[in-house]
Amino acid sequence: MSMSVSLKKATNKTNIKHNNRTMSEKEKERNSHIDYSKSDENKYLVQKDLKELYQEEFGEVLGNYNAKQKRNDRKIDDYYKHIQSSKKTSLQQEMIIQVGDLNDFISHADYEKANEILLEWFKDFEKRNPNLKVYNAAIHNDEASPHMHLNFVPVASGYKRGLEKQVSFDRAIMQQDSTLDKTRPFDDWREKEVQLLEKVLKERGIERKLVGSNEYKDVNEYKEKKDLEKEIQWLEGEIVKKKDELVKVSEKIPE
Repeated sequence: MSMSVSLKKATNKTNIKHNNRTMSEKEKERNSHIDYSKSDENKYLVQKDLKELYQEEFGEVLGNYNAKQKRNDRKIDDYYKHIQSSKKTSLQQEMIIQVGDLNDFISHADYEKANEILLEWFKDFEKRNPNLKVYNAAIHNDEASPHMHLNFVPVASGYKRGLEKQVSFDRAIMQQDSTLDKTRPFDDWREKEVQLLEKVLKERGIERKLVGSNEYKDVNEYKEKKDLEKEIQWLEGEIVKKKDELVKVSEKIPE
């Protein structure tokens, strides 16, 4: 048996109501892909208030920062709102983790197996990622295939300017793991987490099925392949142009 592994960063805006299934009736109508008769099979592993987490993580360092400021206009009243209004920094990060695809889930036992794998992987997530402060984690079993929504705040420390602790994904993961590739820390971190998922699969006698970009050893190899495809496409276009030019020239040459 084989199953694919997917661990990707959510690109759309996080919707905690969607993740926790606390949507209004109108919102539920807009999410027609959800089978609400199965929603009681979802698992809600962590449910914390994001604003409270910000207070826990940054309340003390914010107080220390403001105490050093001689000018009131340099003080930050609310770090949560400060980051919320920032164009450079996200309040939090969301990852979507999935094992298998639609075709792998025929019986209830298949769903249970996927849940078991996701739970095993998540069990030590905070221990191996101490700088990623989880505030929400849920496994959905009421959609096409089981998957986890994992939300966290990446907290980095040691800043000389601004607060001593700040929100920064790359710096947070590099501080907790000095072996990460500094030129692409997120890709490296993600690959390590994928390998852990693969290990959990193998412990259960399941091979990892390689699909899409996962057929390549790392992101760089995948990008190189895509770049090569673009170059080939461009060269093919140039060949067509040259052929057209030759045809035009040959038409002008008298027989």
